[in-house]
Amino acid sequence: MEKKTIIILSLISIVLSLLYLLLEYYGLSRFCALHLYPCEPYIKEYSKLEHASKERVIIVLLTTVNKLKKIKPVISSLLDQTVKVNEINILLSEKKNKEIPKYLYKVANFYYNCKGFSSLVTKERDKNTKIIVVNDEYVYGKDFVETILAASNSFPSNIISIENNKFNYAILLTPDDFNEDCQTCDCLSSWLKRNLNKINIIEYKEIYKKLV
Repeated sequence: MEKKTIIILSLISIVLSLLYLLLEYYGLSRFCALHLYPCEPYIKEYSKLEHASKERVIIVLLTTVNKLKKIKPVISSLLDQTVKVNEINILLSEKKNKEIPKYLYKVANFYYNCKGFSSLVTKERDKNTKIIVVNDEYVYGKDFVETILAASNSFPSNIISIENNKFNYAILLTPDDFNEDCQTCDCLSSWLKRNLNKINIIEYKEIYKKLV
C-alpha cells in the first residue's frame, strides 16, 4: 500500500473517530439509536435499574391516541436512564378504537378521557410523590430523571421547570403544589403562569425534538 494511501486512510479514521466522540458528547448517537432500535431492549435494561428515590416518583405523559405510534423515541429515552421511577403514566384525552402498540402495555399505565392538567391529581394522593410531567415531542437525556430529582431535592419548596424561551420541556411537582386553581385550569401553561413565584428553572441541554 502506498504511503499516500495510508496517510489518507489514517486521516479518514481520525476524522470519523472525532465525529463519533462529538456525537457521543452531545448525546446525538444515543438520539439516533432511540429512533432506530425497538423499545424491548430498553425495557429489559430498565428493569435492572435502581429506584430513583425512596419517595414515590412517577412520570406523566399527556398525549393523544393518534400520537401513540409516534412516541417510541420518547418512551425509549425515559427508559434509557440512570435510575427508574415507580410508574410511567400516559394520559389520553380520548378513548378511540385504535390499536395501541403492545410494548406500551409493558411500561406504562393508561388513563383515558383525561381533560387536561387537572387529571394529574385524580390518581395520586401521596403528598410526597414527585410528579415529572414530560412532553410527547421530545427525547430526554440519559440522566434526565436523576438531574431533575436532584434539583427538586435542592429546592424542595419549588416547582422545578426545564424550559427554553418560555417553552416547557418538563416540570416536576408534588401534590402539595396543587391548589384550587388546578381544579379549574386544564391548561398546564396557564396553571404555571399563576404559580410563577414557586418555579425554579434549571438548565438541562440534552433534550432534542424527536424526528417524527
